[in-house]
Amino acid sequence: MFELQLNQGAVLLRKAVAPLVDLADFADVEISPEEVILLTAGNPAISEEDFVVLRIPESTFARFVCDFAGSFVLNLRRLYSNLNRAGDDDALTIHGDDGDDLIGFVTVNSGTGEFGFSEMELSESYAEGLDLPELDYEYRAIIGIPSEEFRHLIIHLHYFGNSVSVHATDTEVQFSAVNEEVVYRTELGECIIGGVQHEHPVSLIFSLHFLSVILNACLLSNIVWLLQSDDLPPMLNCPVGSIGNLMFYFH
Repeated sequence: MFELQLNQGAVLLRKAVAPLVDLADFADVEISPEEVILLTAGNPAISEEDFVVLRIPESTFARFVCDFAGSFVLNLRRLYSNLNRAGDDDALTIHGDDGDDLIGFVTVNSGTGEFGFSEMELSESYAEGLDLPELDYEYRAIIGIPSEEFRHLIIHLHYFGNSVSVHATDTEVQFSAVNEEVVYRTELGECIIGGVQHEHPVSLIFSLHFLSVILNACLLSNIVWLLQSDDLPPMLNCPVGSIGNLMFYFH
C-alpha cells in the first residue's frame, strides 16, 4: 500500500502536473519507499526520444508510506481533475494498494475540517510504454538562467528554428538557432556556469518541440538549469518549489 500526504503544497503539485497534461494523455508512474516519479513523452510523430519526468522525493510529503516498489499508468487529465478538487487551504492524501486498479484522493480543509473524497481508475495500458531513464548520475556542466529570461529567450529563438544549440565556456553561454545568437555572461550576473573549464568548453543541443510545455514549466521556477553529460542526454531542470523537479530530457 501507499499513502502520500501533503499538508501544504497540494496547489504546487497541481501546478507541476499541469504542464504534463498539455503534453500527453498518460503518464507512467514509478513509486518506491524513496520517491514518486511521473514519466511521459509527447506526440511520437514529433519526437520519439524526448521525454519529461516529474520527480518528487519522499521528503516532500508530510507523510509518505510505501511498502513496495512498483509502477502503474495514470490518465493525466483525470489526475489533474482530482487534484483540482483540493482547495488552496486543504490537506491532500493520495492512497492506493499494490495490485488495485483505483487510487483514492482525500482532502481536508484546514479551517473547517470538511472532508472530500474521490477516486480514479488506473489505465490498463500505455501505448508503446516508456523506459525510465537513469536519473541518478552526475552532470559535468551546469548552466543556470533566470526562468523569465529563459522564457523570453526560447520564444525568440523559436522564430528561427525548433532546435537550439548551446555553447558554454566558464564565463559565457551562447544560445543559437540557425543564424540567430544570444549570449549571456557570468560577469554581468546574467547566468550561472559550473563545471566548465576555459580550455574545455561544452556544447549541447535541445529541441523546442515541447515549447508550450517548457514555457509553462518555467513559470513554476525562479531559475532553470541546463545540464550536460558526456554519456547521457542533456537535461533542462525546472525546480517546482518544495514539490520536486520537472526535468526535460533531449536526445
